Amino acid sequence: AELYLRELNQSNPLGTSGQLALQYATLLQQLRRSMGGSPIPPATVRAVMAKQYEQFASYQQQDAQEFLSLLMDGLHEDLNRVLEKPYTQITDSNGRKDHIVAAEHIEGYLQRNRSVIVDLFCGVTKSTLEWKDEG
Repeated sequence: AELYLRELNQSNPLGTSGQLALQYATLLQQLRRSMGGSPIPPATVRAVMAKQYEQFASYQQQDAQEFLSLLMDGLHEDLNRVLEKPYTQITDSNGRKDHIVAAEHIEGYLQRNRSVIVDLFCGVTKSTLEWKDEG
């Protein structure tokens, strides 16, 4: 039932030696068992986050979006299936079609980043800015 344990990457220097994923899984198990009956403090998850990211070491108010972004990144690195990240080079578009450049960037990203977090939450967007001349 603990499928995440098979993907735990304790040797990733960008992760927390698996501690964030382990503590997060424990928190989720406690929440599931509690069924809303009693509050479950996320103290152990917070402690791992504070150790990894110094801006969360104090008890001052922090930006929720930044916390969630770093939490997701930490979980990704702890669960990254890529054990040795190859060097990848990002090339300029040089006028090539967007879908070709996007495919190259995705391929390069996936050579270094493969986790359940990437599987579920990562994607590619394209932004376009149009300037209408009112003159």
